[in-house]
Amino acid sequence: MGAAGFSTTESARLLLRVLFGVLPLSVVLAHEGENLSGLSNNPDKAIFAVRENSTTCLMVEFAAKFLVPYDVLALNGIDLITEQASFMLPRSAEIEGKCGSTDSEIHISWKNKAYTLRIYFTKEFRDKGIEVWKISKVQFVYDTSETTHFINAYNPGKHTASSHRLSALVTPAGRSYVCTAQQTLTLISSDHQKGVTVSMYDVQIQPFDISSDFVFSEPYKCITDQRERLEETLPIVLGVILALIIVITLVIYHFHLKLSTPQPQLPRDRSLYKNIQAPVQLQSSSSPAPVQLQCSSSPAPVQLQSSSSPAPVQLQYSSSPAPVQLQSSSSPAPVQSPERSSYSGRHISSGGLQSCCIIKDVMALDL
Repeated sequence: MGAAGFSTTESARLLLRVLFGVLPLSVVLAHEGENLSGLSNNPDKAIFAVRENSTTCLMVEFAAKFLVPYDVLALNGIDLITEQASFMLPRSAEIEGKCGSTDSEIHISWKNKAYTLRIYFTKEFRDKGIEVWKISKVQFVYDTSETTHFINAYNPGKHTASSHRLSALVTPAGRSYVCTAQQTLTLISSDHQKGVTVSMYDVQIQPFDISSDFVFSEPYKCITDQRERLEETLPIVLGVILALIIVITLVIYHFHLKLSTPQPQLPRDRSLYKNIQAPVQLQSSSSPAPVQLQCSSSPAPVQLQSSSSPAPVQLQYSSSPAPVQLQSSSSPAPVQSPERSSYSGRHISSGGLQSCCIIKDVMALDL
């Protein structure tokens, strides 16, 4: 009896120690959880927060999809067929969690805890003393006896799918992880080692060092988003570079043409002066005032105007070697110049056209 009483007393004491020892621990683990999914405009995205001492210590925001294989009995009643249940994480889920200096976790449950997603976070130091946090473990508990998603499941019951040596979403300490691209995890189930797929997208998570209540810290974008952003901006950058190359090439070509185009120069040979457009002056013997000769491109007579007399003098020329005649309006008698074949060296043109009248030495013409 004494031994039995001692055993009973010790057992009772041990039970009390366990109860009073575990109870505070459970209180520490079960921090206040809040569902903030109503703040999201995305009907598939959920927002959950864990609070400690009325302060947010862990917050997650994401949409999640689950693909869970399960067995169904075939029509012959002997063989098993593997079906796949597909469902989203509901926004109305319940939240529990724990916050710590180096370890945190969040438990998301729905359908009377027929489904529970557990995510575990760890903070650690990496090379060169850089402190980071990561997801170290993911568990998904599901009950195939829940007929909303598991229809006619064979041997229904609860199963747990867990990750193995996981190190995901590695993020510098004090920052939140942000990724719009899909993040996929494969968990191994206790149901005949089946693979359960958990896909998360539009993710923003911060399990440590939240400085403001319900507000994420500075975001740290995932490599996938950075790559997609680079793929979006790379064609624009290449287009700008190509446009600059084209502009520079056109400018260089313009200056090349400008510098390589031969400039008009006066030829040294006087016989080649056929592009000079300046008028030729004829000196009259009766008056010191000069008379200007402007050669025309047509066979029409050219008029010479003397400053000493208002009467014009006309010059009629032809392409033949006949002498050039100067016709004065004050006298009907023409004044002949020497033969054209003996004239050389001066070319007079009118209006840029290349008809010529060749004069070398202007003799004293009595006008």
